[in-house]
Amino acid sequence: MNKKYLLALVFILTLKTSLGSIPTTEELFRNGNNAEVSANLIMIKFNLTEKSSEYLLEKQISELPEEEISKVSNDEKNYYVKLLFSEDEDKRVHLIQAIYLNSTMSEDSLVSVRYYSNLKDIVKRSKKVLGLFYATLSSLVLNRSDEINDFLKFNSKKYKSNTELLDRERLDLYKRYKRYLSIIKEDSSLGETLNNPMKPTDDTKREYIKNLNKKPLVKRDPFVFLVKNQKQFFWKVENDVLSAVFELKTRRLESLGYGLIDKNIKLSFDQYMLFDGTHELPKAIKINIPSTFYEIRVTSLSHLLLRNKKMPKRYLEYKKILENNKKEEISLFLVN
Repeated sequence: MNKKYLLALVFILTLKTSLGSIPTTEELFRNGNNAEVSANLIMIKFNLTEKSSEYLLEKQISELPEEEISKVSNDEKNYYVKLLFSEDEDKRVHLIQAIYLNSTMSEDSLVSVRYYSNLKDIVKRSKKVLGLFYATLSSLVLNRSDEINDFLKFNSKKYKSNTELLDRERLDLYKRYKRYLSIIKEDSSLGETLNNPMKPTDDTKREYIKNLNKKPLVKRDPFVFLVKNQKQFFWKVENDVLSAVFELKTRRLESLGYGLIDKNIKLSFDQYMLFDGTHELPKAIKINIPSTFYEIRVTSLSHLLLRNKKMPKRYLEYKKILENNKKEEISLFLVN
């Protein structure tokens, strides 16, 4: 059976059976509120401000004598980031990340460039804050749950993907029915002699199939809940490592926490807006980790055509510029 066809079938059936019911973690992270991605090159630009976290500042102040408190600084560092995403025929996401020191993103201000031929490598091999950031960005920008799925599979002991939540008996029935349809399509006369898996002649089997088809194809995700905050309802994902809140109707991601203790990586998303008249993204993203606070202000989102210039070639052009600049590597969660 063609794997892509089966996955498409399962996805369609998943959507049908989940309408009006509790969504799964994967469904929520597919960002179904956003328009489908049609371009093969997506460019995002944002300003990134880095400063000490409020927690760290409070701790520093509390441990200092009164005459030293005024010396505690809240210095900010500002960076300007350009991201290029491209999904290839194998559904791998390529990413080029370029970081500049000025808002015009002039070539002489380029201080860092990274190229990943598969976004999933970041999710699995990088530090948690970087992996979680790009897994979430993949959901928001590309409408993909693949990366957050890999992140959770790698870090959580309790998370269940849609594949794991599938009812295996119903899935097996659909496989047998698809084979049956394929055979009679080639030779319609066989439809009179072959047994239709959906309509067995035996009464007991027919009753079994009838009851089986009443069962949901996807079992309820035990870590997704409908919660109420004041007068509003939200979808909430809560497992052993992750806590996420989504707006009820649009399913926009509002906040995200990761960590075994007190969710020590926290992200928040607000001011969702259309950047190109079709595709939306939160204009503001805030990231809190124990020592540092980051604020991202998205300035542009563009869906473009890659044409003949492949991502490796684009990366080499950026790399050559960086080598000519001879800049020292910066210290930032995006480059660690």
